[in-house]
Amino acid sequence: MALAACGGKPPQPVPSVDLAEQPITSDAGAASTRIFAKDPPPFRLVRLDHTPTFPLTGPPSLEPHFRVASPWYLACDRRGRLDDDALLYVEAWCAYRKDPHFDLVRALMSLRATRTKGIGDAVRRDIANHLGDRFVADEALRLIGPDDEVETMLVAVYVDLDRFEDADIVIRSLADSGIGCDRELLLVRFAFDVDRLQRLPGIYGNSACANVARQLSCLVDEAKELVDQGGSCEQVSLDEDQRIATRAIAARLSWKHEESSPAHMLDIAHLATSALAVHDAEELALSALDSALWMTSCDPDIVAAVQVSASRLQTMDGTQERFDDRRKRLIEMTVDKCRNTH
Repeated sequence: MALAACGGKPPQPVPSVDLAEQPITSDAGAASTRIFAKDPPPFRLVRLDHTPTFPLTGPPSLEPHFRVASPWYLACDRRGRLDDDALLYVEAWCAYRKDPHFDLVRALMSLRATRTKGIGDAVRRDIANHLGDRFVADEALRLIGPDDEVETMLVAVYVDLDRFEDADIVIRSLADSGIGCDRELLLVRFAFDVDRLQRLPGIYGNSACANVARQLSCLVDEAKELVDQGGSCEQVSLDEDQRIATRAIAARLSWKHEESSPAHMLDIAHLATSALAVHDAEELALSALDSALWMTSCDPDIVAAVQVSASRLQTMDGTQERFDDRRKRLIEMTVDKCRNTH
């Protein structure tokens, strides 16, 4: 998804380290082997449908979010009766329209605490969109300072721009913030902390946030029912995209090493493979296949099953280029290769 107006291409975030691919060597000088992570890989409930990421109400845009005229730039020449903060808002955008090098974000910062209805929320959206367009997360956070509401918007902008590593950085800065509906839902989605869902609907009544919380709760309940962990959902109707997401959530909920077997990990991989529309599902599937190999001391039947699963994954739509090498390694796996790397 591209921003709706001009702007420099954002710097590419540094890829996260994949522990499953990191070689180690023992003190005895044994051959290198891959680390097996006992916990499942990170899993985030983001991009489950085609709507803007909550709390955004539209796709990322470099247009002003507080409209004083239509089109907005008519107010540059015809100011009319605007209060002081609305006038400052318009003047900042007019200056930016005249000179693209004008520091619009800095000009809007002073209006975050305005009492003029509509401007404060618009300013936070404007700042988040412009920072998301121009900066990686660490730089953006330094520019805005502590501001939970702008950071919440910034996470959503990064998600809708498919910049998940940047979104992860910002969400970690929100983790210790006071409870806020938007922030709590972001933490649920990024940390997959299902316990957070239990209190949200009751606290926030019939707000838009509570509706999103109920929908997320329903996704988790449907996933629990899918893997016989209890749970049911009767209050929310799920569409096809969301039902696909329940399979990915079910795969994540099923990951229990103390109770797992190679066959169980293959089942997890199958569930995750059937839900590739969910951003983290493919990594979950590949990690489960690696885990199945690790648990078996390279049993020939399991090696063959992993090959079949990886080959099936390779033929499906929705696979991500960043996993090409991992898929290839599993497809080409043999018993000898398995024993040399585990």
